Amino acid sequence: MGNHAYFFLKNETCLISDTRSCHINSWGKLWRVAIVITLFWVITACQPAQKTITSPSPVKTTQPPPTVSAPTQTFAATSTTTHTPQPTIDMEATRAVVKAAETASASATARAVAPIHAELPVYNASPSFGYVGAIYEPITLTVDGYHASDSTNKDGDLSVRNFLLAADITWDSEYGIAGCGFTFRSDGDKDAPNEYRVILSRISGGRIYFYALANGKVANFRNFYAIPYDPSFKWGSGTTNRLTLGVKDNNIYIFSNQIWVGALDITDPPPQEPVLPEKPIKPIPPGSELTGKDLKEAQHAYKLEMEEYREVYENYKEEVSKIYADYDAIISAYSSNDSVYDEGTVGMLAYSTAGNVNCQFSNAWLWVLDQP
Repeated sequence: MGNHAYFFLKNETCLISDTRSCHINSWGKLWRVAIVITLFWVITACQPAQKTITSPSPVKTTQPPPTVSAPTQTFAATSTTTHTPQPTIDMEATRAVVKAAETASASATARAVAPIHAELPVYNASPSFGYVGAIYEPITLTVDGYHASDSTNKDGDLSVRNFLLAADITWDSEYGIAGCGFTFRSDGDKDAPNEYRVILSRISGGRIYFYALANGKVANFRNFYAIPYDPSFKWGSGTTNRLTLGVKDNNIYIFSNQIWVGALDITDPPPQEPVLPEKPIKPIPPGSELTGKDLKEAQHAYKLEMEEYREVYENYKEEVSKIYADYDAIISAYSSNDSVYDEGTVGMLAYSTAGNVNCQFSNAWLWVLDQP
């Protein structure tokens, strides 16, 4: 895989084989490009919206085996039962049919699970530790509106703590400020959830956002660049990327197209200070060495550049003001809420700040690392 993260094998601790740490690194100017969008999203990122879900529920495997309740009545013949002669059963033929059915079922299960087992070693997970929690049918989520979001998880779904969740995500959106991803360790509340979110976004050529929601309010956040760690990342509308989320205890590991791009500890607080965007650079007026026609053309270009600069600078000042206000709200939510969750349901997620967003999830599966 190039960059290895050893974290899923039983009794193992986290080891990153390259120079990057398991915790959040400060990436300097890379963070500044999208922090405005990050903090613009976070305060109202979980308002419910009208949705269209065009898929059936996840298809769960037989692992672990379900608990079968004891019968509530005795199936015994009464004294008035009239015996009707039945044809003699060919037990050998019956056993052969049952065995063939069992073999066919086992073969079908093996074919469904084989791709998952083949992919697990990419994340240094072992097929011998854990079980398939769900193999999802293709799922489509569509949201439309201001700060609209929707997810498939709901109260009563399988509750898990440690797991791997992967899906191919194809997005189609009117604007780059949109995302598709996962919810996890959720309480299933649609209006004011307590949950975590990881969102793959088209903004800035490819960003991955982490949010902790406490009673529907963002109480913690981080963000990562997909590029340069994943040079194969495709940010355009209509493209497909594979997002994989690994969760083990308090640690979260994020993979883009099977490449490790970041990790975080959910117990760490938000950044101590908001990261501000770079201040726009003021255009330089034409030099005194220009004369005649060249000077006039340069002055005209300078005038246009200054008009654009003034507009950008006004937007910059508004954005900085909003960043401080939003950051204060996040710190307040973090201070007044417990945003560390031990387990919960998982689901697919679509999110938009404006306009229509269509998220298609395929080849999706959940590998549970908890003991059944």
